[in-house]
Amino acid sequence: IVTLDDDDKWHPGFITRALDLFEQRPNAGAVTSWMQEFGYSERVVKTEGGDVRNFLIDNNSAHGMFKKEYWASCGKYDEQMTAYEDWDLWLRITAMGHPIEVIQQPLFFYRIHKRGSMLQLARSRHLQLFRYMVQKNKAIYQEHVVEALSQLEEKTLNITQNFESRGVLRKLKRMLGNDAR
Repeated sequence: IVTLDDDDKWHPGFITRALDLFEQRPNAGAVTSWMQEFGYSERVVKTEGGDVRNFLIDNNSAHGMFKKEYWASCGKYDEQMTAYEDWDLWLRITAMGHPIEVIQQPLFFYRIHKRGSMLQLARSRHLQLFRYMVQKNKAIYQEHVVEALSQLEEKTLNITQNFESRGVLRKLKRMLGNDAR
């Protein structure tokens, strides 16, 4: 199965390349590629794919091709989700032991609109959607709680270090006065 939103595009060679990768790695649950934004942005997103650990906290994939048997056995798309349904699917497929493989070229083209995108809408409701996904996949998160918490801590440390290296925290403390620690 290959998915695609109505305003996005696949490179014409994606399907052949994905089928070749499935042949090379028969245990793969899905194949995707790096994502090239177009329209209001030209950024390239280098999705990582990977195993279940790569999908606990972040969606490390874009649209892709996946095996119908894995899609059916993991419960298909959750039609109650109005966003992140692909992330939820990747989490469940990888939890079955089938990694998401990535073609390291931008073969998926994601349209960015001036007035926003589905991704921006999803991010505005991120906590609500993420909570739903964790509750729904509670057994997966319980099995991988150490990895999930470690990833969250690593993200927090990276953000803090980034702010510190740019002097942002020092500037904020100065702005807030001497009482800020």
